[in-house]
Amino acid sequence: MSSVLPSNEVSQKIRDAHTEKIAKSILDSSYPPLFQFLQSPQGHELGGRILALVEGLQRATTEAGAEAKKRDVEFQHNTMRLWMKLQAGAITAIITVAGVLAWHGKLDATFATLLATLFGYFLGRPVR
Repeated sequence: MSSVLPSNEVSQKIRDAHTEKIAKSILDSSYPPLFQFLQSPQGHELGGRILALVEGLQRATTEAGAEAKKRDVEFQHNTMRLWMKLQAGAITAIITVAGVLAWHGKLDATFATLLATLFGYFLGRPVR
């Protein structure tokens, strides 16, 4: 029998050989002093500091984004509450004016139509 390897085993061996070749070329290149420095205690400490700095920047960016989102939600909530209060005040004023004018017999059709239109506007207006 011939020693024929299945195609996936052949491709795996080719990848392994390529990976080993790349690793050897990196170690044989001009970087070994850097790798030797990083393996020393001072280099290890420097690498740890750099990683801590990157993690700190990432954490600060994430926290700043969350804080901005929180402020935006609070602003939207306060704005919506303000508009709801103004809308309730306008509806109350419209009803009060219509009641007082009707009580005194001064509510004519034109003014009643205007008040009803404003009342419908404020009731039908979506809250944003």
